[in-house]
This record gives sequence, structure tokens and C-alpha cells, in this order.
Amino acid sequence: PQQAQDSIFLLYRHDKKRWLGSFSVVDATLELRQKIELTGVRSDPTAVVNWDADRDGQADALVFLPREPARLYLASNSGEFEQLELPVGYQENLLKDIAVTEVSQIDVDGDGNSELNIVSDQFVRAVRLNDAGRLEVVEQFNSHAPAAGIGAMIKIDGKDDAASQVVLYDRKQATFEIQSPDVQGVFRTVKSHPVGRIAVSAVHAGSRNDVHGQIDEVFLLGREQFWWFPRGAPNPEIQKTKIFTTELPDTNFLGFVIGDLNNDGVDDLVNFDANQSLIEIASFDGEFESVMHFRVFESSPRSQNATMGRREPREARLGDVTGDGLQDLVQIVHDRILIYPQLAP
Repeated sequence: PQQAQDSIFLLYRHDKKRWLGSFSVVDATLELRQKIELTGVRSDPTAVVNWDADRDGQADALVFLPREPARLYLASNSGEFEQLELPVGYQENLLKDIAVTEVSQIDVDGDGNSELNIVSDQFVRAVRLNDAGRLEVVEQFNSHAPAAGIGAMIKIDGKDDAASQVVLYDRKQATFEIQSPDVQGVFRTVKSHPVGRIAVSAVHAGSRNDVHGQIDEVFLLGREQFWWFPRGAPNPEIQKTKIFTTELPDTNFLGFVIGDLNNDGVDDLVNFDANQSLIEIASFDGEFESVMHFRVFESSPRSQNATMGRREPREARLGDVTGDGLQDLVQIVHDRILIYPQLAP
């Protein structure tokens, strides 16, 4: 599903048919506004995103189809959606066989509306719907590398009188290709930076306010990681403030969680050990001090861990499981979920 403005779009199958549903939230209740049968499609759609294609302030639905042109459904003033019929040929080919991971919505030309930026190996096209109801290419950004594999595009707005820049992520070369406009306004590569690899699944751009003022930021979302690009904020720094060293012998901390386990309003440190399969809890009063430790297993944890082929306990979370407003400790151990409730004072 994809949410935008006052609409939530959902793709689903019912009675052996494919549907696009448009929902609204009314009084905290999800209500179906319209359902549209996706007739004539050869396979299941892969995704739906909102894109205010006609720039009327209402969410339109862009449905992605494998090996077919994506379908665009425009919202009318009444809230009903109608499919925009694109002419066969160039118009359809602009949206043919594109994946949701290959598009982003960024205002390229500075008119206050987001274009649909479609990525291919060698270039990125910024596409919009004009007043005549036809798709047109506003801008095209070409990679300078002959063997490029563009995976995403980021636009960096210029401050004061500085020109905007475009950053292309080349997934094959694992580099950022930075482009600036020349005297004719054509974007050309000015430098490249090696940055590592990320399997881009989506690009999100936006802004927010914090103690430093307005921060423009872009997120490159991957399958296992994300990259964050803030502008207007100071560079983040990591400082070591406190250290906890256990006095328990033969310990090897596999992980930790932080939360208030004694309901004193101060977070505690909960460490779980892989060698002896024990839990150690440290409370903070100016410094961390160990206040409790216990074994998860009564029998030999080493033999159990060797039998199961992994180190236990391997994952923990804190949360109110019992509904009394107190933080409880929850752990995954082998094939069990262990819950340690916090007792009321």
C-alpha cells in the first residue's frame, strides 16, 4: 500500500480479479472510496505509489506493471479516479516496464512540483504531465561513464546564488557522480566519489525543522541499510560518555538493550552473554553498576548452543507485555520466546 495526502492506495486480488482500491481515513476508520478493476493486465502489478501528476493537490495513483507501461489514475474533484489513456508509442514507452525502485519524486525544475524521475543505466529522465494531459521530459541527466549503472538520483538545491547540483549513484562503479549545470544550463559531471554499495529500493526527499532550523534531507533506502543526507545540520559526532565493564568472568556480550527495568525513570543497561547464556542488568546512578545477573539455562548452555548450532540468547527487546505500564524483558532463545515481567514496586 501507499499513502499520500488523504488517500491510501492498495493493490489486491478478489474473485480472481486484480483491483486498485482507494481508501480514506475518516474518524480513525479506514473507508473504501473506490475500487477499480485492473482490466487487461497480463500479470500482477508490483507496486503502487502516489504522484500528484496533474499538480492539483490531490493524490494520483501510479501502478507498476511488469513488462507493461505503468498505469496512471488521476483523481477528479469528486474524488473518483480515472485512468489516463496514453498514446501508443513514445508516451507509453516512457513508463514501460519501470520498477518502483527505479523512480523517485524530486522537483527538478524548481516549479514547486515533483517530477517523476526514472532511472536507467546511462541516464535519468525527469518526466511530468503537461496541461494537455501528455507526458513530457523536463530534463535528462546523462552519466559520463560508458559502463554506468545508475541506481538513484539526488538533487541538491543551491544555497543563496549557488546553482543546484545533481548526484547520480552508480551502482556498478559504487560511486557518486556529481553534476553541475554549465553556462548553457546542461548538467555535466564535475567529479566522482567512491561511496560503497547499496541496493537502492527507494529514494525519499523532504525537510523538517529541529534546533538547527530547517533541514533538507534525502534518504536512500536499501534492502539492508539506508543512507541519510542532511543539509543545514552540523556533521554528527560520536562521543564516548560512559563505559560499563562487567566483573563476571568468561563473558562475551552478544548484545544489549536499554530501558527502565526498575521504574525509577532512568534507563538501565541489559546485556546478554553468549558464553554462559546469562543476563546482566546494570543501573545508572552517575555510573553504570551491575545490580543483577542470572542464567537463562539451568543446564549447560555450551552444550545446548553447540547442539542448536547458534549462540543463545540471540535477541532481546523491552516493552510492556503485561499491560501494567512497566517495561518487561522479552528474549528469543532457541525455539522459545521468554518473557521476564517487571514486578510492580
